[in-house]
Amino acid sequence: MPLTRFHDLRPGLARAVLAVFAAVTLLLVLQALSIVEPQQAAADRKGDLYMYSQVVERLKAGEPYYQALHTELVDGGYGLQSVFNWRPPFFLSALALSPSWLLSQGVLLALALAGLVLGRRLVSDVQSLWLKVLLSAMFVFSLLSAAAPQAELMCELYAGALILISVSAYGQKLPWLGFAAAVLALLVRELTVVYALVCVGLAVRDRRWREVAAWAGALALFLLYYGWHAQMAMSTVGPSDTAYRDGWLQFQGMAFDIVTAHFNGLLMLLPFWVSALLLALAVLGLLAWPAAAAERVLLAVLAYLAVFAIGGKPFNSYWGALYTPLLCFGIAWALPALRDLLQAASRRPALQG
Repeated sequence: MPLTRFHDLRPGLARAVLAVFAAVTLLLVLQALSIVEPQQAAADRKGDLYMYSQVVERLKAGEPYYQALHTELVDGGYGLQSVFNWRPPFFLSALALSPSWLLSQGVLLALALAGLVLGRRLVSDVQSLWLKVLLSAMFVFSLLSAAAPQAELMCELYAGALILISVSAYGQKLPWLGFAAAVLALLVRELTVVYALVCVGLAVRDRRWREVAAWAGALALFLLYYGWHAQMAMSTVGPSDTAYRDGWLQFQGMAFDIVTAHFNGLLMLLPFWVSALLLALAVLGLLAWPAAAAERVLLAVLAYLAVFAIGGKPFNSYWGALYTPLLCFGIAWALPALRDLLQAASRRPALQG
């Protein structure tokens, strides 16, 4: 079994890490046991995927984007007076250019497979067959969402696969592939800005000024694009269009983190407490993973957990698809992490003098 960052911890520090891990895990599991399954949508509301499929059909028929989206948002009973309810045009317009839904899902599956292959290569130097097999199995377990019916309509799945490709490329010293994948993910889903800011912070810290300049340009163009989108969306809103009664800052804390972590392939078929336990194990494993790539993955996961603890409505659990593929790395390293912690905690301190 491979060694981790916890291998050489002092006994007292190892015991402290174990105590914090046990406490956080207990809190997460108890919180998960109190989560109530979301209520089914009303019978007259067919849901986001149906609405987006109708928008795409309207675009294929030649209808202007904001007119088509406005019509379907009104028909679906959505709140229109917040720009965050309006999906920017890049993703749905790209789907409308595809000659078939099957091709769109094929692109999603190809991205998921590329993420799996690149992510698996991050542990190619580890002398542990079972860890490589476990990581591969976890990727398949997580990325199976891409094969679900109508998955091609979920921009979060594309963005999550692209973020996985990005962190894997950066970890293999392919920064421009990592940058390109992250920028594409940002166009697909604006919530990728959380990961983009992590990339900017790491580039500044490491003094990679060419990458910093590239990110500055990309983010400036994205802000112009999103500002134009906001202006177009709000100019389409009429006086009779409704708004949601509550805002996006919900401060749901660990409960929403668990719900987003639950949106993770086959994990959605299991109870919430399993997701809570795996989330705790994943973070522990990422802290212990000795590779240089672990830092970017850990920071991305923690950043999304922090943001989602503050923002997001209860029905936005699908946002988890942005970061849950990254949890696979941590889950694979969790067992070696626990082994090293227990061994370090039981180690007798060296005698002085």
